[in-house]
Amino acid sequence: MITELVTGAVAAAAATGITYNVCLKKNKVKEVNVTEEKKTEENQVKENEPEEVAPGYTEEQIKELEKNAYYDMVTGLMNMTKFSMECDRFINTMPGAFFGIIVFEVENLDRIRLLYGLAECDKVRKYIADSLNEILNYAYIYGRVHEDLFAVFACYDEEDELPNIVSLLTENIHSYAKNVNLTLHFGIYNM
Repeated sequence: MITELVTGAVAAAAATGITYNVCLKKNKVKEVNVTEEKKTEENQVKENEPEEVAPGYTEEQIKELEKNAYYDMVTGLMNMTKFSMECDRFINTMPGAFFGIIVFEVENLDRIRLLYGLAECDKVRKYIADSLNEILNYAYIYGRVHEDLFAVFACYDEEDELPNIVSLLTENIHSYAKNVNLTLHFGIYNM
């Protein structure tokens, strides 16, 4: 569902000349049901060994695999897969609420990559991620959902909340780019 909404928001932005930005923050809660077993000598010996969460993998390995599967390596933000999962989960917990998605891209990031190299391009992406982390709180879900496309998902009460986020992001990112003209294209989709 969220993938289609982001795709639709991007298409609408392209048609209107506006791009959408969607960002997400999550508060990860993991519940585990544990049943007591009678301890045998074999179980008591295994208590000192690292516990396997899945056959052949330790809990640390699972966390590393999840990090690689669900988060962008450059920015540390959620990728599209995790973003979609978290948005769907959030929508299901709050039926009837007002939701919106902001999607945005940096138009001339390709030019920065050509002129200054991939490392500088990644610095811009990281700065955008840091700006999102600074501006948004736990009530928002956001991530880097494609190469140069970021998204923010929000449950909102006030009509001007999403445009205010766009203004804050624009100000923050333009203050970073003193020597380079960064053009941001935003799109907003209210659900």
